[in-house]
Amino acid sequence: PFIPGVLIPAAAFTVMALWPFIEARLTHDRADHQLLERPRDAPLRSAIGVTGLTFFVILTVAAGNDVAAIIFNVTVETLTNALRVAIVVVPPLAGLLTWRICRELRRRDAERAAGERGGSVRLRRNAEGGFEEIEQ
Repeated sequence: PFIPGVLIPAAAFTVMALWPFIEARLTHDRADHQLLERPRDAPLRSAIGVTGLTFFVILTVAAGNDVAAIIFNVTVETLTNALRVAIVVVPPLAGLLTWRICRELRRRDAERAAGERGGSVRLRRNAEGGFEEIEQ
């Protein structure tokens, strides 16, 4: 009862509380960030978050394996063995998949931005009271 009831939650909350400092140390980013970032702008952070969430979802399913075994019509032992494999295999795969998706989305954003005109648009009021764009 100590490991699942105290140690794992304590480790999870400790990592969450220290994560801003850990990430700053790993990325050497000491700038003050006051804006939200999209997940695709920080692929590693997103991947680590999905890995942790997947780990805890599998643990939650494993906690109710007796009920889940009845629902899925398998033996408790079979489900327990499958969850033992899943707790080791699925979180890293989910994290890797998330990292690749975020990198691809970021690459597509960069390509789209490179194809568009960047910067500001100059407007001039026309005789009808509307606005028209001035070519720069």
